[in-house]
Amino acid sequence: MKIIPINSKEELEKVLAIQKAVSGRAVEEVKGVLSDAKGSLTMSNANEFLKAATELIERYSRYATFTEFRLQPGLLDSEKWGATFGLAALVGAMILLPAQGILKTEEDLKGVYIKFLIDMDSNKKQIKVDRVYAAFAMLSEVHGIVWSHGDTLALTVAGRRVLLHLLDAAKFVEEMVEATANYQ
Repeated sequence: MKIIPINSKEELEKVLAIQKAVSGRAVEEVKGVLSDAKGSLTMSNANEFLKAATELIERYSRYATFTEFRLQPGLLDSEKWGATFGLAALVGAMILLPAQGILKTEEDLKGVYIKFLIDMDSNKKQIKVDRVYAAFAMLSEVHGIVWSHGDTLALTVAGRRVLLHLLDAAKFVEEMVEATANYQ
C-alpha cells in the first residue's frame, strides 16, 4: 500500500511543493527559536533554546503520520497533513547535523538513526552502544526522544511518534523516486 498515492505528474508536483513548504516552515521555526537567543547565547538561554526546540519536535510528532492518514481518511478534516515532512527536517537540523559534527563525518546518518530508534523501541535486553549510538543517545535525550535511567535507554512517547514519522518519511522518499521515474 502506498502511503501517498501519486497518479499524475500534477499530483507529484503538488506533493513535492507541500513537502518543500512544510519542511521549510519547520526549519524557519527552528531558526526563529534560535534567533530569540541570538547575540547573547549563554547557558541559561541555551537551555531555553533546547526546551523550545524540544517542544517543536514534540508538537510535530503529535500530528498524524502519512500511514495514519491513509488508514483513517477522516483525519484529513481535523489534522495537519504533512507534519512528517516538518518532523524529518527538525530531526535533520537538531539531531543528524549535530551528530555529523560530533562524529566528524559527512555520511548520511538517516538510516542509522532510524535503526537506533528501532533498537531503542525493541525489547532487546542489551544493545551495543558504540560512538554513533552514544551521539544519537545524547542528542535524542536532550530533545525528549529517548530517556535514560542508569544504563537503560528507551524511547519516550514522542520518540515512538518520531520513529513512526521517520519510517513514513523513508517510505515517502522511495515512493517519490518511483513516481518521478513514472512521470518524467
